[in-house]
Amino acid sequence: MTKYIQIFIIFLTLSACGQNATEMKTPENANEKFAEFITKKKFVEENFYPGIRYRR
Repeated sequence: MTKYIQIFIIFLTLSACGQNATEMKTPENANEKFAEFITKKKFVEENFYPGIRYRR
């Protein structure tokens, strides 16, 4: 049984190493979108989501 597990792990390792690397493409306005996301108010109460309650 352990022999099959070792073969399976070796197969997974070799198949992962054989993947083609894909280059991640960043949008032109990524900095603007990131700045907008930072300034956006998060975890606010809306519809059925009660928001975050702080215990004091």
